[in-house]
Amino acid sequence: MKKRIISVVLMLVMLFTMGGCGKKTVSAGELLEKAYENSKSVTNMTAKYTMQMDMSSAGQSISSTTTGDITAFTDPYKVKMNMTMDMGELGSQDMEMYMAAEGENYYTYTGMSGVWYKQSMDKELFEKSLNSYNSELYLESFVKSKDSFTFTETTENDKELYQITGTLNGEALADMVNSTDILSQMESFGIDSSLYEDLEDLNITLYLDKESCSFYKMSLDMTKMMQEMMSKAMDSISDTVNGDDAEANASANVDISKCIVEMEYTGYNNAEDFEIPEEALNAEELDLSGLNDTTVQ
Repeated sequence: MKKRIISVVLMLVMLFTMGGCGKKTVSAGELLEKAYENSKSVTNMTAKYTMQMDMSSAGQSISSTTTGDITAFTDPYKVKMNMTMDMGELGSQDMEMYMAAEGENYYTYTGMSGVWYKQSMDKELFEKSLNSYNSELYLESFVKSKDSFTFTETTENDKELYQITGTLNGEALADMVNSTDILSQMESFGIDSSLYEDLEDLNITLYLDKESCSFYKMSLDMTKMMQEMMSKAMDSISDTVNGDDAEANASANVDISKCIVEMEYTGYNNAEDFEIPEEALNAEELDLSGLNDTTVQ
């Protein structure tokens, strides 16, 4: 009997010691590094995207929720996205978008209200656009700030997860932004890269699948960051358009009270292949070269 009691005690000690060691010796940074290494073997993925934004200007308020489904392949590179922007009483807009290479040429195809638009892109911009959906890119940025992260264990939809919270420092944030086409999109509207200078660190929450240690979901509270960028952008535009007209400049201010972005990765290396619709391929190509002309008439 005594031997049995000792054996049971030893088994319990081993059990709790193993569990305790796992929690004590594994850091959030190590989990992020492992997830980053796992992401390098991803050749295709599916994801869901949500952005909630509340903003106001000149006494008018707008609340919008944008949702989307994304499928992306890396060999060859191509992306499919279905998006809906719901603006409440102002209505909603559905959009379908594809990105793909045709030989040495790169294109985006956008469909709205049954009408398709085709736009050519250079290779660098095409690759940066694809990076906007790249889990490997995000994880690489998080690893650069790994020392600021901590984690707990949680569950969601019967899935066991690591919930990792921390701060993406300014340098890592700048690297991530510069690796996507966000700057190019802003510059096409006459807003230069100084918009991203001296931004504060970004607080984030992300989730890793505990079993596979793969990127499952992230949530970014970008309210403060978007307000800072918008203020810089509106100041620049107001100075150009209104000059010293204080009243006009004040009315042009935009206040952002909420901007929450969530990305949930729903599958890796099991995405269903897709073809770009013929009406998209045959759409007339847009010439957007004049959008960079910010001269006020």
